[in-house]
Amino acid sequence: MNWSSVFTPFNGGDIIWPNIIFNACVAVLIILPILLLSINALKTYHPQHVFALWYAFSFGLCAVAVALVYCGNLPAEDENDRIGYYGILLNYGDYVTNVKDEFFIVAAFVVVTVVPQILSYVLSGIFGCASSP
Repeated sequence: MNWSSVFTPFNGGDIIWPNIIFNACVAVLIILPILLLSINALKTYHPQHVFALWYAFSFGLCAVAVALVYCGNLPAEDENDRIGYYGILLNYGDYVTNVKDEFFIVAAFVVVTVVPQILSYVLSGIFGCASSP
């Protein structure tokens, strides 16, 4: 048994991209209209809170993207037969000692901390409610 059976996007080590893309589109089609209606109702009386809504949306989007890229880069089967969540932790130990993978961790930190602020500022500006982060 390999650890890839623990996660739904994985099937025997292969990422099922059509399922991931379909689920992401359905989630966006459900969440985005609710978010847009909330922002249109909120911007009249509380425009300073529009930035917070877009920041929460942007942060969730970036965090999920980083998690998918991280899980996609992990090996499906390990030569030491590391399985389950314990195997992920052991693979993480190997992950942080490699220079190339360490660069990914730093880039992921930047993506999760800086990109949502910039994205929420731009999206708030579209609605005329931009405020500095």
